Amino acid sequence: MITIFGGFISDRFDRRRTLLFFFFLMAALSACLGIIGFHGSLTVWHVGIG
Repeated sequence: MITIFGGFISDRFDRRRTLLFFFFLMAALSACLGIIGFHGSLTVWHVGIG
């Protein structure tokens, strides 16, 4: 299901900008997981969503 949505997004919008957007989104999620982990309140569902 996610691959169908990803294919639609990449066909609809500029591939380079889409790739940059998702790389920045991945970096933001990684930073959030790092901050939550640093504070010691990281749980399994945080990792599952991230």
